[in-house]
Amino acid sequence: MESLILDLFGRVFARADIFVSVSPGMTAKFRASGIPPERVREIPNGVDLRRFRPASSPDEVRALRAKLGLPTRGPIIVFVGFFSRDKAPHVLFQAWRRLPPGPERPFLLLIGSTDPRHVEVDAGIVTEIRSAIDRGNLHDRVGFVEATNAVEEYLRAANIYVAPSRREGLSNALLEALACGLAVVAARIEGVTTGVIADGRSGMLVAPDDPVALAERLQALLDDESLRRTLGREARRLAESRYGIEAVAGKYLELYRELLAKGGSGRTRTRVTA
Repeated sequence: MESLILDLFGRVFARADIFVSVSPGMTAKFRASGIPPERVREIPNGVDLRRFRPASSPDEVRALRAKLGLPTRGPIIVFVGFFSRDKAPHVLFQAWRRLPPGPERPFLLLIGSTDPRHVEVDAGIVTEIRSAIDRGNLHDRVGFVEATNAVEEYLRAANIYVAPSRREGLSNALLEALACGLAVVAARIEGVTTGVIADGRSGMLVAPDDPVALAERLQALLDDESLRRTLGREARRLAESRYGIEAVAGKYLELYRELLAKGGSGRTRTRVTA
């Protein structure tokens, strides 16, 4: 059955006119698979810059935290994603545990499903994190949000966004955090996060699966509010210059028009694969 499915995919892909890549890393994989460069177009994911924006003032942050049931004082570190090995929330949790304990330790907010009925969720990671919270009596320092339609509010209420993923195409959650003007720490994925974040300018990059290095970067940001603000401002500028949804939609419209023109009037065999 698996070979039949792969054969079907191969036939479908062979008939595609254009392959749309969302990152340089994906572009490299397309080309390594033998797809001619002229059949690959790179268009990143986009973010709604009006919905995902920085908080307008400290008063807005305090109001959001009160509304969302978050601590009204102190830094908040936020993660968004499934509890999977690829998304690596356990690496973030291990790094967070290395930060100074007690009231000085920042609040850790984990947004994403922990339900093992979702195929992406690794029940072992969920058990590992929740058991450590129970053993350390850390319930007042860690928050879970299983699902939300207002992720932008949680992002605006936070100070630091962490993307510890070991594998990505191009994370929408990362782009949304950038658009909200958060200081970002991301795992270094060649051609993906390295194509988005300039280390030390628009965010910070660390080796994947390295909680020690991640903790060091987090501590540097926690110790330096000015650095957090500087990285956050550059993150927003980056989102505005490269990832606004209107500009990304315009690139798709341009591609569609190009393909329709090549297909002739009245009919086309255009297929776009992302």
